[in-house]
Amino acid sequence: MNVYVPSGLQVKEEAVAGKQNQTKLTCSTFCDLNSHLQYVWYKNGQTLQDNTKASILLDSTRPFEVNSYHCAVISGGYEAQRSPAACVPDKQCLAVNCSSNYICALLGSTVNISCASKPPREHNIKTAFWFSNNKSSTSPGDLMLDEEYENPVEYLQDRGHFTLRLKDITKSHAGEYGVRMTTEQERIFWGFPRVNLSVTALQVMTSAAVTEGERVTLTCSTTCTLSDHPTFTWFKNSLIHKHTSDKNLHFDPVQEHDSGNYSCAVRGHESVTSTDVFLYVKYAPKRISVSVSTVGDMVEGHSVTLTCSSDANPPIHNFTWYQTVGNDTVVRGAGEMVTFTLSSGDSGLYHCEAQNEVGSQNSTGVEITVAGNTFLTAVVCSATAAVLAVGTFIAVMALVRYQCT
Repeated sequence: MNVYVPSGLQVKEEAVAGKQNQTKLTCSTFCDLNSHLQYVWYKNGQTLQDNTKASILLDSTRPFEVNSYHCAVISGGYEAQRSPAACVPDKQCLAVNCSSNYICALLGSTVNISCASKPPREHNIKTAFWFSNNKSSTSPGDLMLDEEYENPVEYLQDRGHFTLRLKDITKSHAGEYGVRMTTEQERIFWGFPRVNLSVTALQVMTSAAVTEGERVTLTCSTTCTLSDHPTFTWFKNSLIHKHTSDKNLHFDPVQEHDSGNYSCAVRGHESVTSTDVFLYVKYAPKRISVSVSTVGDMVEGHSVTLTCSSDANPPIHNFTWYQTVGNDTVVRGAGEMVTFTLSSGDSGLYHCEAQNEVGSQNSTGVEITVAGNTFLTAVVCSATAAVLAVGTFIAVMALVRYQCT
């Protein structure tokens, strides 16, 4: 069953009759809601556990504790609507107008949090300081005096305009910030609403490995949306590669020379970069060539070595050698190098095939022509003629002609 949740949720503050030390907060709307609805309450942005009723009671014995509360209605197991935040106790709150109530800042950068306010009539602001609700203190203190802020905190103030400057911010700086004002009449006011600061680092996101020809995108990722819509600077192997108007760097298509270490930064803050991420571009074998080396001439009985060279990523895992004679092609061996002793049947066109996990590629053919061993034939003929020289001249000449033709 769907539950209709009307708009107009708000937090109402009221005193509890007969109990001076308690304040009642009610999650109300313009019309009556189903009494069986569940609620969730937030204090300074954090969920208050075990508070699921429309009203909660607060201990008001600590007059200097000022907090932000809002509520929400749960419908179908989900938060259906959330009220605007309310400052409690209301009489100690002073409305402020901030340049932004939410800031997403880059780790290591400088942030200015600026708000303006006008005190009630007949009150003049004497002093002001900034505080943070990151800490479980009943009365948040002056950040200027906080030892946890390693770098100096700077306050800027001019005619009701208050600015907090945080330098070289860290993750511990994330949280709610507000300004507390003291008037000349010793009245204390807490600025509301407060400013929520999130702190993010940069991280390059991409696939672990990509293949040449694909469309690839590197993303300069953040945990929150950076304020001021920045442009990004991309680095390849520590050198500036490109500037982009958004957080994405596109390769369409990606090529082998795009492999390398990539990092990103917000333009103007290039000293704060992400860690390097290696873009691994896989591609099939290319630039294949065959070299032939032999000892002596290309004749029968001599040794010949064929070498197949190629470029591929990942490296080639299989080389196959082929010999083609006429229309017939046969496999002659495997491996990057093959060596064999030449015989008359080794003449032909040779090529290699290189293969990796992406694909395969053939080299161009190299012609090998094996000649007969004329030197050995001449030795045999000469020796035969010498032995038969004891015969007649005509017989010797006839035999030599027969043996050597």
